[in-house]
Amino acid sequence: MSEVNIHEGKINDVCERGEKMIENKHFALLDIQDKIGSMRKKWQNLHALAAARKADLEDAIQIHQFFTNAAEIESWCKEMSPIFNNEDYGKDEDTSKGMLRRTQALTIELQGRATKVKDMIDEGNRCKQRNIILGNGKKKPKVQALYDYAEKSNREISVKKGTVMILLQSKDKDWWKVDHNGRIGFVPAVYLKTLPPDDEIPASVAVPEKLGDKEEV
Repeated sequence: MSEVNIHEGKINDVCERGEKMIENKHFALLDIQDKIGSMRKKWQNLHALAAARKADLEDAIQIHQFFTNAAEIESWCKEMSPIFNNEDYGKDEDTSKGMLRRTQALTIELQGRATKVKDMIDEGNRCKQRNIILGNGKKKPKVQALYDYAEKSNREISVKKGTVMILLQSKDKDWWKVDHNGRIGFVPAVYLKTLPPDDEIPASVAVPEKLGDKEEV
C-alpha cells in the first residue's frame, strides 16, 4: 500500500496538469479528458485491489497465528494428560511427595496457560465475527445493498439496490467482501447496510434514490 500511496501524488500531479491544459483550451482537450478519466478509473481499481489484498493477507496472518498457537496448546495438553491421568501414587512417602510437588508445579503452569487459552478463544471469536472462519450452524451476517453498484474490476461484484448478501469481511472501512449466490467480491461499504442478526430480513430499507452529493467510490 505504501508504494501505491506514493504513486497517488504522481497521478494527481499528471491529472492536474491535464486539467490546466483543458482550462487553457488545448487543441487536444478531448483526448486529455479521456486520458484523465481513464487514469483515474484505473487508479481507483488498483487502489481497491491493493486494499482488498492487504485485508486478505492480514487475515491470513491472523489465522496462521491462531492455528499455530492452538497446535502448541493441544500438544502441551497431550503431553500433560498422562501425568494427570495416572494411577501411580508412588512406592513410598518420598516418591509420593515428589509426585505431589511436580503435580503442583504443573497445576500452576496450567493456571498460567489459562490466560493464553482465553486470549485464543477471544481471537477465534473475532475471526468468526469477520468470517475468517465460518463455523457450522452459525448464522452468517448479512448486508443489503442501498444502491445499485456496477463492478469496476474483477475483484468487485455488481449488485442491485435491495440485494441481500452474506458479509464475509468488513475489516476494511471502505470495501466489504460479500458473497452473492456463490459469487464472492468487494462492494463499497457506503453502498451496503448490515441487517439484524435474526432470521427476519426486512423486505426493503428506506434509503434515498440517489447518493446525492456523496462521491462515487
